[in-house]
Amino acid sequence: MARLELTSLTKRYGDFVAVDDFSIAVNEGEFIVFVGPSGCGKTTILRMIAGFVPPTQGAIRIDGADVTAVPPHRRNLGVVFQNYAVFPHLDVFENVAFGLRRRKLPKAEVEARTRRALALVQLDALASRLPNQLSGGQKQRVAIARALAIEPSVLLLDEPLSNLDAKLRLDVRREIHALQRQLGITTIMVTHDQDEALSLADRVVVMSQGRVQQIGAPQAVYRDPANIFVAGFIGRASFLHGRTAGTGAEVAFTTAAGLQLSCRCASEGADTLVIRPESVALHGAPPRGRSGVLSAEVEHLTYLGPVCEVSLRLSGGDLITAAVHADLAVRLSLAPRSRVFAEIARDAAYAIVR
Repeated sequence: MARLELTSLTKRYGDFVAVDDFSIAVNEGEFIVFVGPSGCGKTTILRMIAGFVPPTQGAIRIDGADVTAVPPHRRNLGVVFQNYAVFPHLDVFENVAFGLRRRKLPKAEVEARTRRALALVQLDALASRLPNQLSGGQKQRVAIARALAIEPSVLLLDEPLSNLDAKLRLDVRREIHALQRQLGITTIMVTHDQDEALSLADRVVVMSQGRVQQIGAPQAVYRDPANIFVAGFIGRASFLHGRTAGTGAEVAFTTAAGLQLSCRCASEGADTLVIRPESVALHGAPPRGRSGVLSAEVEHLTYLGPVCEVSLRLSGGDLITAAVHADLAVRLSLAPRSRVFAEIARDAAYAIVR
């Protein structure tokens, strides 16, 4: 039995459809991440699960019980908000104990569960501090500990990393992943950050304009996007328009400019080739006996530390991006207007319907 089931969940505000007929079954211990641009409906789904927003239609079940009309405090859900929602007048211990005290649990149990939750997020030594004495990352840990202390059936994370700086975001991301794996708690998270979704999720739910575009394992969503929106939103991609000859693991693709490439294709009538930057290899001379090699001119280089992103103009006029090691860029003397040969791996290029 699924830990959480959403069936035909829909939310309308007048004529505006925020979420359109969404269904998913989430297994016990699974980490699901909803990702999409602002206004796509991901946060509305989270708020419907939490009970903060009633669905227009559809059903929400937790452990088989219909909770669609059950108030939030009776759903046994832990929620971590984007802005932490830490009480400024309570110390760390009392913030974490808050939900337990609201449930009127015995004092000894409140003490034990609060201490255990603080230990999980490594805040034992800071139990007596007030929030104004904590860093952003520590406040986020307080919010996570408070959500875990009540031993929820499902943990809901509402863009929990968005208020942290870049380095701290990576650190807390790793901590959340390790903690979720350690506890085996069913977790639903929403984010607009594709890297967070790919690195944390067992399954990613990609949304746009209230509708699901694709649900799948991170590797599948990245490697085999369902449509051009998913391909462009999840990771970086270049697109070549043209036509395919059939479907399969090695299909001929002809660009609108007449260039020939090989690719994978699962859809009849696919007319757009998705090329990830890391699947483009650059050479100073055409490699012998290799297919998928195109002549190109460097238009622009972006230095990103160990990696250099290279914008390439193909002979037919199309623009693609390659991501190469910075030392290779030096060895090839890459510069605007220099000529190179771009080799596109046939098992990496994927054709979709525009």
